[in-house]
Amino acid sequence: MLWQKGKKHICKPKYELAIDMFQWAIDRGFPRGIVLADSWFGSGPFVKGLKGLKLSYVIEIKSTLTVRERFALYRFCAGPGVFWAPKKRGREV
Repeated sequence: MLWQKGKKHICKPKYELAIDMFQWAIDRGFPRGIVLADSWFGSGPFVKGLKGLKLSYVIEIKSTLTVRERFALYRFCAGPGVFWAPKKRGREV
């Protein structure tokens, strides 16, 4: 591929390859846009890499993912927009 021209083949996880491609594009003057990714890219290191490049993103999450938002805990299930939230414990903030 063009961004790998002249480099030896190195095995990397695909999220690292994606970050390298974004860095390559930014270095060459491509405008920053919004990154859309499926759940295979929903890992912490990928998100950290996007933040490091100051890129906005929308990433699909797996239905088994637990999301923490301040003091609430949500468990997503049964499709988009449907979730279960346990009763709140402790004081409300």
